[in-house]
Amino acid sequence: MAPLFVEASCLDCHARQGYRIGDVRGGISVGFNIDAVEAAQKRNLFLIAGLALASFLALAAIIYRLVHGLRERLIDAETKLRYLAITDELTGLKNRRYLMERLHAEIERMRRERKPLSCIMFDLDHFKRINDAFGHETGDRVLQSVAATTKNLCRESDVLCRFGGEEFLIILPVTPLREAKEVADRLRQAFMSHPLSLPDGRVVNVTASFGVAWAPEVERETDVEEKDLLKRADDALYEAKAGGRNRVISIP
Repeated sequence: MAPLFVEASCLDCHARQGYRIGDVRGGISVGFNIDAVEAAQKRNLFLIAGLALASFLALAAIIYRLVHGLRERLIDAETKLRYLAITDELTGLKNRRYLMERLHAEIERMRRERKPLSCIMFDLDHFKRINDAFGHETGDRVLQSVAATTKNLCRESDVLCRFGGEEFLIILPVTPLREAKEVADRLRQAFMSHPLSLPDGRVVNVTASFGVAWAPEVERETDVEEKDLLKRADDALYEAKAGGRNRVISIP
């Protein structure tokens, strides 16, 4: 309840009634339902809290999607980088870096299991002549064709790579020397029987020389065994090339 005082403006109408400035001539009362106000306040609090929670959840969802998306892209980028680091771009085969990693792992596994491990190294015969006679583009097609033919004749457990230039290498786990030589000879015959036909009608005949080596049971240090196995395969390949090419030579 608030008092209603007489002001100067009130005398214009009420001077004859004896009103004087400052007299109290009534009061003003304002009433409201406190329960309704409190209920409204509670509703507002719940609404504010709900909006805050919804905003938080929405923000958390946005952050999660961003972080998850960035993580997936990072994993994808790492996978692609890893693929590029161990893959030969021209042939799609694994490269020398990957081969050395796998050779180390395979020798360690053969050491534990006391099983044989064979290695085939082969080199395309007179590849420079192919490049000189037909061009480097045709030379690339020859390498791709040889890679595809070799891959089709290899087992899933075999490790095939482009070792460098026109030289390829295959690791054959749990394979004795006799079987490895048979694989090499099948490859040699496959290259001979599948020459590359060019659009202009010319034919590129392809042959290769093969060196085969094996480790009956791995007993020495892994690094020593790696170098020795590759050296013996390389020596056998050199002997095959020196002996007339297009042949398989093995060194036990």
